[in-house]
Amino acid sequence: MTHTYSFTGPNDESVRFIPGDRIRTFGGWYSHTDVYVNGVRLAGFIQTRRRNKRTECSTCFQPLSSAVIGSDWQWLYRMHREHNDVAVSNGFESISEVSL
Repeated sequence: MTHTYSFTGPNDESVRFIPGDRIRTFGGWYSHTDVYVNGVRLAGFIQTRRRNKRTECSTCFQPLSSAVIGSDWQWLYRMHREHNDVAVSNGFESISEVSL
């Protein structure tokens, strides 16, 4: 059973994480977590990887093949907005989904 994590962001936006399945690899596993802001899936994911008794987390933005270390949904949201050239007038209100 997949657990969904929801909370309200700093500008009253609705943020939801939906973890993907754990994929077994040699020496560990990895998982991709989808991020939704105000009901729209962002064009990227948060990847968690467990190997050699260590857990690594990174945030990946797919259209530009860029990433940062750690779980940073706000960076992913900024990249999504900049890539789509979306004008946000009042916080996090009007965004569009990118087709992957």
